[in-house]
Amino acid sequence: MSDPFIKDFALTLSFYDFDESLHSLIRTSNALERLFREFRTKADEIGAFPNEESCLAIFFLVSRRDHAKHDRLKNHGE
Repeated sequence: MSDPFIKDFALTLSFYDFDESLHSLIRTSNALERLFREFRTKADEIGAFPNEESCLAIFFLVSRRDHAKHDRLKNHGE
């Protein structure tokens, strides 16, 4: 069984298929980019992390919240 991240990695770079002048205009629904954006927002609210574990804890919680949102949407459609 292959790792889904490795298997679909090429899809995350598909915006490079377009002219470089368009890169900043391309909108994405990429889950990884959305997760990082949400983490940056939360990190900006916090200000500074006292240590690496606190940073990882917030990243974990943001990722769990995002996963829970997707589960609710998926289950709502059933």
